[in-house]
Amino acid sequence: MRWSPIDNRRARATLSDSGNTVSLEFRFNDGAEVAGIYTEGRWSRTANRYERRPWEGRFSAYRCHQGLLVPSRGEVGWYTNGRLEIVWKGEITSLDYEFDRV
Repeated sequence: MRWSPIDNRRARATLSDSGNTVSLEFRFNDGAEVAGIYTEGRWSRTANRYERRPWEGRFSAYRCHQGLLVPSRGEVGWYTNGRLEIVWKGEITSLDYEFDRV
């Protein structure tokens, strides 16, 4: 993964594997937490076809879980005519995970 700064609040993460390359713009809040991610072209199914559309995810209400800072609220959606249309919204009410010991 390669990180490239955009400005003091945004950075682009680019990942290449097996000839495929994807990029996401990460947006940070005052606390240096990821407040959102954005891409200009994520595939969306509309009617009977797929098309690339701008897509955004927003994250908030960070909480410490087992020593890791995790957003407890999120929403994602596609932009249509310049307006974000939310297609999923969620909130973490409990969280449990195990660390892999290699």
